[in-house]
Formats: sequence, C-alpha cells, structure tokens
Amino acid sequence: MLPDMNVLASTKEYPIVYSVLIIKASTLETKAKEIALFKKSILEAMKVFEASPKESKSSVAPLLGLTEIDLGNQLEKLTFVQNSDKAKLDIPQIEEVLLKEGLIKDKINVESLFV
Repeated sequence: MLPDMNVLASTKEYPIVYSVLIIKASTLETKAKEIALFKKSILEAMKVFEASPKESKSSVAPLLGLTEIDLGNQLEKLTFVQNSDKAKLDIPQIEEVLLKEGLIKDKINVESLFV
C-alpha cells in the first residue's frame, strides 16, 4: 500500500523523527479502507508489544535484522500521537522538515487540519 515511501529526515538531523502519512484528498477517499486497516494494524501491533514485550522482541528482531536489545532501545523511543492537542504542537516541527525538503511550499494552517 505504501511502496513509494522516502526517508526525509533522520535523528542525525533532527532530535525527533516523525513518521507522517501524507496523502492527497482523492487518495484518502479511494483508499479509505486500506488506510483504516493500516491504522488498525499499527494499533493492534502496539497492543501486542505492550502485552508481551519480551516475546514480541524475540519474534520481530530477527525479521528486522536487529538484536533484541537494539529493537528494545528503538521501541522505547517510539511513541504514537493520537491526541489532537499533542499533534497540533508537533505539526510545526513536521512542517519544518517538509518545508526544508521542498515537499510543501507554504506553512500549514494547523487548525484547518482538525475541523
């Protein structure tokens, strides 16, 4: 579903790296079921990791080519933002990266995203 993903920034450049799904309105309409499934999958995976972190790390780490310790260290730094108030605070930092990379030309009207 997301084959054209690109890394825009890393922690070498920015202290926080955001994974942001940016799509056209038409794609949101035509792929609504896939996007909902994608979100559901991520939330379910988070529940599994939280319920059994040791078993999850031992299962997933080899698939990612990581040690369990490396995966654990990365997961400790990973957070998912679903709270719109928190997201509103984070958007200016995301915007900075997108502007720098030339992926957007103008600043974002944050309030318009949460109507």
